[in-house]
Amino acid sequence: MSMKTWAVALCAILALAGCSRTWEVNYDQNINPDVSQDWRVETIVSVVPESLTVSDSNTYAPSGDIVWWGEPFGDRREQVARIFDEGIAAGTADLNGDRPVRITATVERFHAVTP
Repeated sequence: MSMKTWAVALCAILALAGCSRTWEVNYDQNINPDVSQDWRVETIVSVVPESLTVSDSNTYAPSGDIVWWGEPFGDRREQVARIFDEGIAAGTADLNGDRPVRITATVERFHAVTP
């Protein structure tokens, strides 16, 4: 391979690498496992406010608080609430203590892959 070909390939790789982004999940209030070990999740409530905007636009970067294409068209807020309910239930399945607790999750933004 010529030097020019290598240079072009390197530039293409660097350009593509610049398109990638990292993301993270931050929890402002972590729960100490010593506190939650005695919990038994009795109720899960996922709140998806009506004020959140929904985008079903098939664009590279759709604008909206909720962008979800994983299910047929329908009430996206209801679909997102169900996803949160199921995820929280799975994530707390091992909490079988004596203290009944209610977990309320309020969705601020939900973005998933567009076609």
